[in-house]
Amino acid sequence: GSPAPGACGSGLTRPLLSPQVPGEMPAPSVDPARPHACPDCGRAFARRSTLAKHARTHTGERPFACTECGRCFSQKSALTKHGRTHTGERPYQCPECDKRFSAASNLRQHRRRHTGEKPYACADCGRRFAQSSNYAQHLRVHTGEKPYACPDCGRAFGGSSCLARHRRTHTGERPYPCAECGRRFRLSSHFIRHRRAHMRRRLYICVGCGRDFKLPVGATAATATERCPECEGS
Repeated sequence: GSPAPGACGSGLTRPLLSPQVPGEMPAPSVDPARPHACPDCGRAFARRSTLAKHARTHTGERPFACTECGRCFSQKSALTKHGRTHTGERPYQCPECDKRFSAASNLRQHRRRHTGEKPYACADCGRRFAQSSNYAQHLRVHTGEKPYACPDCGRAFGGSSCLARHRRTHTGERPYPCAECGRRFRLSSHFIRHRRAHMRRRLYICVGCGRDFKLPVGATAATATERCPECEGS
């Protein structure tokens, strides 16, 4: 259904396509194929409907509301993409690994892992990135910009992911559980290092019962027995 009046795009200061101030008309589009020019930035479009969509980037209007959570969007396509977070639909499949995604843009970014493409190059140091978000975060290393501030202690970070990791020091959240031993970790890097410790524990075949077993934590091949703990204790 339609959002309630004022639910989306409230607080707008002017109409969708504002009238021009007399004597301040923008220069007309020089491209006859794109006759509809934005009065705010001059960007031109082939269709007036496309201009209307673009104008919302200036007005802040968000007329498309999610019926599940009430979140509002400026584009219908953005609402459709968001809706898949509720339905779990993932219609875009990677032809290389069969992983599925809810948005075509996410699939495009994922496929760069297979192709090795890194289209975003830093003009300062030449480092290249596959994801635009990683590129934007990297640029802040050069500019020193830290737009993400912790509401608990005020410490600022260059990326939202860095802030999210930091906030776990305040909340105590440990979102990475080990399925093998149940231990939980605050950082994915710590979890990965822990999992490798499990994987390094080699499998042995028990001469008593024939079952395979892993070495106890801290044991080495030099100290290993030929029997599993059950047979060793019997």
